[in-house]
Amino acid sequence: MLIWILYDIKNNINRNKVFSICKNFGMFQIQKSVFLGILDEDRKDIFLENLKNNMEKEDSIVILPTTKNNIKNSIVLGKEIDFDLPLREKQLMFF
Repeated sequence: MLIWILYDIKNNINRNKVFSICKNFGMFQIQKSVFLGILDEDRKDIFLENLKNNMEKEDSIVILPTTKNNIKNSIVLGKEIDFDLPLREKQLMFF
């Protein structure tokens, strides 16, 4: 599932943890508090639980499902964003 993750976390420690969780799950940072990535269905519950455990009542995390077509039709003003990065197939390396 292709998703956007947007968050507003007030506490620096929690915000850094949410950032790390997103990175560890293979999400790509688009802006300071915005990530885009592919989340496998079998890892979704673990991802959500990790996020929930690192936020307070006044914080918010928004997870928006999207499609490749929606991403490709996005309009970006200002600094360009490489939307292709999260859409590329992950390559496995064997040694």
